[in-house]
This record gives sequence, C-alpha cells and structure tokens, in this order.
Amino acid sequence: MASCDRISNKSRNRCLAAAMDFARDRLRAYRTTSGLLPQYNRAGPLEHSGEAWTHWCDGFLPGMLWIVYGREPQSSPDRGWWRQQAIRYSKPLEPRKQ
Repeated sequence: MASCDRISNKSRNRCLAAAMDFARDRLRAYRTTSGLLPQYNRAGPLEHSGEAWTHWCDGFLPGMLWIVYGREPQSSPDRGWWRQQAIRYSKPLEPRKQ
C-alpha cells in the first residue's frame, strides 16, 4: 500500500477503503466448485496443484476471507457470507495443523 503512505489521514482512509473494496470484489469473483485452493499463477488462470514448494500459498485465500469478515460491520448483510466462505476454505487446511 505504498501509494497510501504519504497522504493525509482522510485520503489514506479513502485509499485503504478502496483497497478493501477491490479485495472484496476479487474474492467474490473467485469461485470454485472443486473446493481447491489457488496456489500460484503463471500469467493465466490460477493453478491448483503443483510442486510441494507451491503449497505454502494455500492459506492466503482463507486468510483474506477471514480479514474481510472481521472488517465487515456487524450490521452488514454480507458478514455471514464472508464467514461461511472463510470456514469453507479453511476446513481443507485443518489436517495441516500441528
């Protein structure tokens, strides 16, 4: 968010709000019926499988969903949807806990 660094607080708040709106839009656009987690991109569609080194990326999608859920106002009609999606994409990672 370097573009939000050297601006007034009011402008910074608008900049950060715009970044969150962008993130929400991108997260809503990601749909999979397979339940697979996106791992990486090679100048095209998101890849869902690959070498072992790519598996560290699996937590990014659920993590972003939890962040958006946590920032949604309690009164937001979308708050429950964000929570459902965060749980949906976090569950496949449960076996990796130590």
